[in-house]
Amino acid sequence: MVRACAIQYLKDHHASQSEIDLAINKEIEKSFLWMPAFVELIAEYNNNRKKYPTLESFYPNLIQGFVDASNNIPALLKLQETVK
Repeated sequence: MVRACAIQYLKDHHASQSEIDLAINKEIEKSFLWMPAFVELIAEYNNNRKKYPTLESFYPNLIQGFVDASNNIPALLKLQETVK
C-alpha cells in the first residue's frame, strides 16, 4: 500500500510519465508484482472520496485487488520478466 501511495504522490505532484513508469517498474523488479493494479486502486480511492470517506470503507476493493493478483500470478511473473 505504502509503495502504491508513493507512486500516487509522484502522479499528484506532476512527475513525468517516464518517472512514474520507472518507479512502478522498480517495484515490480522487487517482486511487488501487483503494483500497477494497486496504483490504480489508490487512484480510484482518491477520486471517489465521497463514496469511500475512509480507507476502511475501501478495504473490500483492496482485498479484491489481492485476490485478483493471487489469481493472476503467472501473468504477473511474465510482467516482471519484461521489466528486468
